[in-house]
Amino acid sequence: MDEVNFKQARIDKLAKIKALGWDPYAHKYDKQQTVAQCLGMEGKVVKTAGKLFSFRTHGNIAFADLKDETGKIQLFFQKKLLGDLYKHLNLLDIGDYIGVEGGVVKTMAGEISIAPNRFILLTKALLPLPSEFYDIKNKEVLLRKRYLDLLMHPELRELFKQKTIFWQSMRQYMIDKGFLEVETPVLQSIPGGADARPFITHHNAQNMDLYLRISLELPLKRLLVGGFEKVFEIGRIFRNEGIDDEHLQDYTQLEFYWAYADYNQLMDFLQDMYQNVIQKTFGSLQTTWHDQSIDWSGNWPRKEYTELLNEYWNVDTEKMTVEELYILAKQLKVEVEPNLGKGRLLDYLYKKTIRPGLIQPMFVLNHPVEVEPLAKRILGREHLVERTQILAMGSELGKGFSELNDPIDQKERFEEQMNLREQGDEEAQMMDEDYVEALEYGMPPAAGFGISERLFSMLVDRPVREMVFFPTMKQDEAQKIKSEQKETTPQDFSHKAAVIVRKDLPSWKAMNASAHVGAYLGHKMNGKFGTGEYFTTKDGKELPRNSQFAIIILEGVEKELHEVLCEVKKKNMQFLAFNREMIETTNDDKLEKMISIQNEKDIELYAIGFFGTNAEVEEITKRFVLWE
Repeated sequence: MDEVNFKQARIDKLAKIKALGWDPYAHKYDKQQTVAQCLGMEGKVVKTAGKLFSFRTHGNIAFADLKDETGKIQLFFQKKLLGDLYKHLNLLDIGDYIGVEGGVVKTMAGEISIAPNRFILLTKALLPLPSEFYDIKNKEVLLRKRYLDLLMHPELRELFKQKTIFWQSMRQYMIDKGFLEVETPVLQSIPGGADARPFITHHNAQNMDLYLRISLELPLKRLLVGGFEKVFEIGRIFRNEGIDDEHLQDYTQLEFYWAYADYNQLMDFLQDMYQNVIQKTFGSLQTTWHDQSIDWSGNWPRKEYTELLNEYWNVDTEKMTVEELYILAKQLKVEVEPNLGKGRLLDYLYKKTIRPGLIQPMFVLNHPVEVEPLAKRILGREHLVERTQILAMGSELGKGFSELNDPIDQKERFEEQMNLREQGDEEAQMMDEDYVEALEYGMPPAAGFGISERLFSMLVDRPVREMVFFPTMKQDEAQKIKSEQKETTPQDFSHKAAVIVRKDLPSWKAMNASAHVGAYLGHKMNGKFGTGEYFTTKDGKELPRNSQFAIIILEGVEKELHEVLCEVKKKNMQFLAFNREMIETTNDDKLEKMISIQNEKDIELYAIGFFGTNAEVEEITKRFVLWE
């Protein structure tokens, strides 16, 4: 019998159940004992509930397995105890939730069982459990239907319970050491604190693009500026990067910041914290990874990053240029993206050739300043920073450093990172002027550290995505087909929008102005623009509909922008003039009012956007050229 027929058979039973006056989806049940408790209550009457996992009848007796979160117990149904209720056992199926009352007995076979004198259906399952008609072996299916994975594999549930103990132990350790747990925003105007590509989202109420945080670092260090001395947060972070056994796009991370400490105190603290958490989570400081025993006890060795690289590659990395490092990459047979700075290039080669062989716990410290733009320089060795990483099982399992609190140095390092971004390094950090300003008010000397849930997944020797309940998955085939069957409608070419930008503006102002005007027009014309569907272009391509209408970007001088402003007003067209006051407010209604009462000559225009019929827009824009 296939899955469809199984389901129909159960629907047929559902009708019979309702005809009896039973409620197949109960509101509650007074469960008084867990299954584990029942196993130790021979000779006593119990009242428990759980899910049926097997069912077999033998005339006037029947046996079933009942499971709950705590374990499994056999049910020993007998007609002499159940009376007329016994004949309705055939309405039950594997996967149903039932409640039972009865004595705990030992069968002739010596198995502890419950002999119900009453049972009640609590939930009718319409689909059979996998083992009834097939066994799920495909890992992708198990991850997609994680509830079945958890249901069929109690050992997996135990791993997730261990994960809870892991985080609870870490949280309690921090609290016991006097740290205050805090929460900081997930949405950020500038993502910082890590070299990572962010996710972008849009804040409708404030009409602005924001990023999902890639780190907890910069908001927490602002709290040090605000007077807190020991803070930590355990929260989700989001990095728009690849997936492998050690990386996910969204995951849980702990970060803490400790005023007046440096990275030497930090390493002593971390060794004790890791050993405490591992002991409480696993009951031992010995774990296993890839059939290798990992010993977390004792004092971990400390090794300088540069020495490690030089010993392994037999070079002097401090004297090497970027070009020489690219040559080294070829010799090491490592493919590297172009346009990387020296620090990121060094780190990439290290991760590919050296780190995989670091198996037992150790600290790697004193990295080049190019590798870490947020750490304090080492006195007398200013080309290095006071940074440490915990390495084990071939992976980084935590990173921390003495925090940079020199605002001038910090700004210069951000500028270096921005130069890398302009050269094509999308993971280089962005300039955060507000954070630099916070440092200018003064941040105490401090040490900080971050650790993600990668540590737990490696301690249990599982890929990290298997150790989150519901990892993000690609669309399955059914979803793909549904997506491909979306209705498409022709694009409307009867109207268009135009944005004319002042040609003498700096690039960033021009981009800001054109983006704001375009977003404003899209918002004002939302009904007409019809976002959220698909459209068919003139050349027959089906594309997501960001805008139903075409938008062209042109350039002109300020005098011409004033002329256009007069024209669109006379024609009563939908428009927005982006002026100098836009720097002072993002309230478009306020700006419209300001412009309406000002003399056009007094408005310092940066850009103007307008919407109308093709003929109207083309008549106004025919004298302008495309924005370069």
